[in-house]
Amino acid sequence: RLLGGEGRQSVRGAAAWVRPRHHAMPVPAASGTAEPGELLAAFRASASPGALDLAVHLSAVPLLLPVIQLVQEAMFPDTGAMELAEVLLSGLLERLPDIDGSPGPRYDFVPGVRELLLRSLESGAARLMLKHLSEYVTRRFGKGTRNFPALAVARMGGRPADGGQSEGGPASPRDAPDELFAEIPARVMRFYDHDRGEPAPASEVAAAELHLRRWREQGAPWLLDEARTHAEAAV
Repeated sequence: RLLGGEGRQSVRGAAAWVRPRHHAMPVPAASGTAEPGELLAAFRASASPGALDLAVHLSAVPLLLPVIQLVQEAMFPDTGAMELAEVLLSGLLERLPDIDGSPGPRYDFVPGVRELLLRSLESGAARLMLKHLSEYVTRRFGKGTRNFPALAVARMGGRPADGGQSEGGPASPRDAPDELFAEIPARVMRFYDHDRGEPAPASEVAAAELHLRRWREQGAPWLLDEARTHAEAAV
């Protein structure tokens, strides 16, 4: 309304030329390093209920803008740009460098914050977040690409998460899922395993038994697929 209106009001401001693919400016150096608990306490004190719920649920997924918007639309359809801005500008996140082929801006929680938020997220809700993420990966990278639970389990076991292979051959770097799709779910799975006192699988057989047990408990199809993958690798 300020630029297109016909009123006589004016306001002082600043303007600058930007290129179509202008790189993000580096984040200013923090004047002081705050503890994760302090950052989260400050956010809880000022955030709206919708923004707080959104931040808690985002702790279970990689923070790429399309994934953030997917979680918001699926879980909190009554929230909008205001709650999203609260989270992005909360001081709980840090911007990651841009990479070729990324579907949008990438973020991560300040070290220690994700784990604190996960304490407020039930494991069932975390599994639902990972389900939405798996569907997103399938839509973006295709069914021929190794699914992200496999990438996460590979990362947990210390094996390279190379993005898998499509039906037509090896996936190109541009088509391969971002490393965050393996790293973040693996960290989330480790968090809940540690919370239940379960150690990481020590072998392919142990991993197969673990995923088979979880499939019987939860009924998620990808758990059965993972059990089969590890069983075949053990033969």
